Amino acid sequence: MWLFDDRLEIHSPGDLLPEVSIDDLRARRRVHASRNPRLARFLTELGIMRQQGEGIPQMTEEMELSSAATP
Repeated sequence: MWLFDDRLEIHSPGDLLPEVSIDDLRARRRVHASRNPRLARFLTELGIMRQQGEGIPQMTEEMELSSAATP
């Protein structure tokens, strides 16, 4: 993860999981797939996250709102 003055870049060394496609991401479909199901379950039980496939669509929306607010 790199933070610059004008952007945040995140690089993942892995491919998408088989359950998720680029078309799903572009369409903002809520697809739940965990690379580490034990960690996901633990974080869900702690109330830190929900396993509902909403993270990437929410991130995309937040980035669009942020860039629209930036002159």
